[in-house]
Amino acid sequence: MGNVEQTYHTQQYEFTLQTNSGKKVIITAYGMERITGPVSKLNSEVLKSLFPEYDPDSLQRKSNHVDVLLGCDYFGLHPKHEEARCGDNLSIMSGELGVCLQGAHPELVEGTKHDSNLAKVIHEVNVKVETYQLHLEDHPQFNLSSPSPPPCSAEADQPSYNMTSGVHLAREKRQESQLGNFIEGEELGTETSPRCGSCRCGKCPILGHTYSFKEEQELKIIRENLEYDDSNQRWITSYPWIVDPRNLPDNYNVALATLEKTERTLQKDELWANTYKEQMNDMVHRKVARPLTSLEIQQWKGPIFYISHLAVFNPKSNSTPVRIVFNSSQVYKGVSLNSCLAKGPDCYMNNLIGILLRWREEAVALVGDIRKMFNSVHLKELEKHCHRFLWRGLELDRPPDVYVMERVNMGDTPAPAISTEAIYKTADRFKDDSPEAAELLKKSSYVDDLIDSRPTVSCALKVAEEAENMLAKGGFSVKCWQLSGEESPRKTARGVNTEEFGKPLNMLKGT
Repeated sequence: MGNVEQTYHTQQYEFTLQTNSGKKVIITAYGMERITGPVSKLNSEVLKSLFPEYDPDSLQRKSNHVDVLLGCDYFGLHPKHEEARCGDNLSIMSGELGVCLQGAHPELVEGTKHDSNLAKVIHEVNVKVETYQLHLEDHPQFNLSSPSPPPCSAEADQPSYNMTSGVHLAREKRQESQLGNFIEGEELGTETSPRCGSCRCGKCPILGHTYSFKEEQELKIIRENLEYDDSNQRWITSYPWIVDPRNLPDNYNVALATLEKTERTLQKDELWANTYKEQMNDMVHRKVARPLTSLEIQQWKGPIFYISHLAVFNPKSNSTPVRIVFNSSQVYKGVSLNSCLAKGPDCYMNNLIGILLRWREEAVALVGDIRKMFNSVHLKELEKHCHRFLWRGLELDRPPDVYVMERVNMGDTPAPAISTEAIYKTADRFKDDSPEAAELLKKSSYVDDLIDSRPTVSCALKVAEEAENMLAKGGFSVKCWQLSGEESPRKTARGVNTEEFGKPLNMLKGT
């Protein structure tokens, strides 16, 4: 499963290596029980036949176990000079630490037993820390753990040595992070991003423009592709293709193999399997996806592409331990769905500084959450069939059904720009209904959050209801609203599904 982390308790060591040239290099390393299994000896007769000019003993491994594994931090010690070669994949390399054999050959059979520790990454260790005691006047609000130590004398040049526990270290890091985040937030808008006047990287916006030329052209395509459906009050879009979708390869077998791998993973845990099935059923219930009939499959003669889905571990939730992720970036024959699509601006959203200033301007703060924002924009027929996927409800004794995505998929490259532009177009289209609500949607929205402030509670509730009604005309819905001074979110004017909240939610906590 993805996103799984495991913590190991270890120690940090420091030692010195002397190279062949006499240079001494200080190495900092983390201790492990073992790096890999016992190292096998190479066949001397094979070595002699492959490199007759070299003594086989000089190419032989000197020990049956690995003491130190040097990574990219010590790339200068890696062997880089090729002295001899046998075929395309086997070479004798020399470096600061001597000669070694590098690569592979069919006649050289590897007998080393690899250990799973090779795939582990150590994130935090207990280390011996050398600190210099200095007296600093701290604000009491940021001194959360314990009273300040007494002022130190002038003995600042005397080091003290402490063994710092992992828990204490984590607490100090958290406090430093809180203080740093507060100061960084207060300094928003006071810094500039220096850039030369003749920037030619192509990524920076040209003078007088918000986006680069490429981003502006991609955004223009996205805007032109959005069409409003008056009868159903919703937005429908085609995708900004930069590659003709008719050239997409048939990747059914890859999608099937990924499905089978996902099924094997889900079968190991009943809770994960049930959660995954419930999420799939919810997508069908919300009409985000639907199964194709055999007749629809036969009649469609346009482009076809399958997107794989997989289970991703969700450690922050006990009720939903896994969630579905559709991988639009999976590559097949050098092509992925996302590689064929224009992205639009990297940051097609309102300026966060302006939003925060307006949010702190009035007495009553207001925050709203748009429900399933990306899934609120519908796809045209071609895009649906380029978003096919396989599913059979974990019934392994039958062939999988073919589904299509009916709405914009969150994992697609242009999804953020498409959904954001749909909200802006909704505000422009219905601004006469409520200029205040339209301004909120256009200037005070940030991804799927609506952030604003009003002088009174009644004014805040009024603009919230008007904004919600305006969004509904574009096919969007608001999950909930939160006002400052209230512990839990309010029900929206159109009602809220309280089952969406697994525990009491306070969207203004910590702000």
